Amino acid sequence: EADDLERQATAATADHQALQARQATLPPGSIVLTDDLQTASAAVNGIHAQAQELHQRYLAAASKTAAGVEDAVVFLHEYGRVDNATQRDLYLLADALLLPSEREGFGIPILEAGLARLPIFCSDLPPFRESARDHAIYFALDQPPAEIAARLADALANDPAYQMKQRVLQEYAWNHIFAECIEPLLTGG
Repeated sequence: EADDLERQATAATADHQALQARQATLPPGSIVLTDDLQTASAAVNGIHAQAQELHQRYLAAASKTAAGVEDAVVFLHEYGRVDNATQRDLYLLADALLLPSEREGFGIPILEAGLARLPIFCSDLPPFRESARDHAIYFALDQPPAEIAARLADALANDPAYQMKQRVLQEYAWNHIFAECIEPLLTGG
């Protein structure tokens, strides 16, 4: 199963790179003028359909189900575009920011995560180093995923704020309070 996921991820990455290469051939918003409008229109529609198909395959391979982390991870792309209040709430609920980008112009999510006091784990890119400086844990994209995961787990295990948050969520959640304090009163136990 791990080999199948790796093959899917590799194929999705290749598809994503092909899509980016296609997009790089024209500046954003470009219009290509030709004498044969029908052929040009069909070509543009074909490229658009291929791009959509590649994008869907990329998202499917990068899905939580494929990765086996349905209950532990939130992919923001699943929400589409979110308003500022929803985005703020998602950052406040998060345990960490994991940003494995291949390239980035600036890295606004790093600034947002910093404002939310989240631990930041990101690929080692110059824009991220400029934004986060020594306040992030960097990794190379060619590092084995298990190694990245171990660094992330180790950092969280040694983060007092993260540990406190986990304790509060476990010990002071309503279901825990009910089971430990209220239910015994109701059942006489």
